[in-house]
Amino acid sequence: MNGFEINFIDAVLIFVAAIIPLYLAFRLEGYLRLLSIALFAFVIIHALYHTVAVIGYDDTADNIVQSLSVVALIIFGVLYLKTKRSIVK
Repeated sequence: MNGFEINFIDAVLIFVAAIIPLYLAFRLEGYLRLLSIALFAFVIIHALYHTVAVIGYDDTADNIVQSLSVVALIIFGVLYLKTKRSIVK
């Protein structure tokens, strides 16, 4: 398989996997809803990374979309730590 096929399959599977945190965001409340939304944002941005790579904009995917993905993951981590500390109290 070449890079196009791998990125295409990754994009499709990641978009399908995004359904789970989206469903949880609708079902949960409070901090867990916020965590689910943050996780959904990260998964969608990561899927966009593969989609942009499929289109042929590898530099854009690597430099811009991947950076946004990292920022979304860091935000998710910060929200997780904040949630964990509020539950422990």
